[in-house]
Formats: sequence, structure tokens, C-alpha cells
Amino acid sequence: MRVLQKTIMTYQELASNTPKTLAKLIEFISTKFEQEQIECWDFEQNGTQKEQHEWVKKSISLHIDLRWKEF
Repeated sequence: MRVLQKTIMTYQELASNTPKTLAKLIEFISTKFEQEQIECWDFEQNGTQKEQHEWVKKSISLHIDLRWKEF
């Protein structure tokens, strides 16, 4: 039987001491911590854009997208 490793952190920890908490998380997943990870808004983002969600951004009224329940 394989035991999975886990770590626990709260939003409070992340919000009140972001560098320390993020460094702990990055170390847990065995990746190198870089200061730029905290300041991600200062860099161009290369994330994916889901075409099926484009209509939500164009919607005039507020909409709660519950399609995740179907997946």
C-alpha cells in the first residue's frame, strides 16, 4: 500500500505570510522556489483560454457557471 504525502496550509497563512508559505508549498512539491512566483502579475501570462468559457466573459448579466457539476 502506497502512502501519499500531504501538507496542510490555510488561506490565512498564505495571505499573511505569502513568501514563507509559498516557499513551503514549492519545497513540498519538490520544485525550486523563485521570487517571481510571488510577483506573477508583473510578468506576461501564458495560460490557456477555454473557448467554451468565452461566452461567460461576454455575458451582460451575472452568471454562475455550474457546468462543472456535469463533468
